[in-house]
Amino acid sequence: MRSGLKVKAPIKRLSPNAGSHSFSRITIPLPPNHSFVERISRAFPDLSFQDLGYQIEEGAIVTNLEVPPGAPLDRIVETLRRCPDVRMLENLASEGDGGILRLVSDIPRVSVVRTFYDFGVVPELPILLRNGSVTIRFVAQKEVVAQVARRILELFPGSEFASLSEDHVSGIQQLLTPRQVQIFQLAMESGYWDVPRRISLTELAQKLGLSKSSLSEIIAHIEKKLIYEMSERGVRVEA
Repeated sequence: MRSGLKVKAPIKRLSPNAGSHSFSRITIPLPPNHSFVERISRAFPDLSFQDLGYQIEEGAIVTNLEVPPGAPLDRIVETLRRCPDVRMLENLASEGDGGILRLVSDIPRVSVVRTFYDFGVVPELPILLRNGSVTIRFVAQKEVVAQVARRILELFPGSEFASLSEDHVSGIQQLLTPRQVQIFQLAMESGYWDVPRRISLTELAQKLGLSKSSLSEIIAHIEKKLIYEMSERGVRVEA
């Protein structure tokens, strides 16, 4: 693998204000052999990886990939080293502890990130990678969201969009504290409320740098606020 590329510091999480824009989420199934993202996530389908930051420079993309705690790190590293598009791999984690892998890789011929950039849209971080698919959240004007959706569906058939209305986004932001919004979004993307649950409370606490008891209390407050809001609006909740 080639080395010597200049790697800048990882990009920080972006938090654009929703304003009059639409907050959307899209899950994109990647074709076979698309990139190391597709290969590694499909090779370990039960794991959820996260792209914590990326930069495009010198014809390559630099990715900071989070490996979940308890994952078979040696096997993951070996699988990545065999990916033909990976130029350089730096292991920033201890064995068995999960952590961060920094990769320099070729830009795919059909790039998800570049497709968003073509419309002036910067995806929010982290980006979720699971079982051959990437899940991306982004904020854009509604007409731009429609354009992005059409283009993504052309390039990646089977992609699934979910959009929250402006009122819904602003309502959640007003209902919860900024820290609670951050935890709520990460829990949703990580599958904490999925059935079956894709991430445990312990694993989510590790991602957030919190104790299990502190996170449990925060989530209880979030759930209480959301359930109370639904009951106030007369939303029927069925078991």
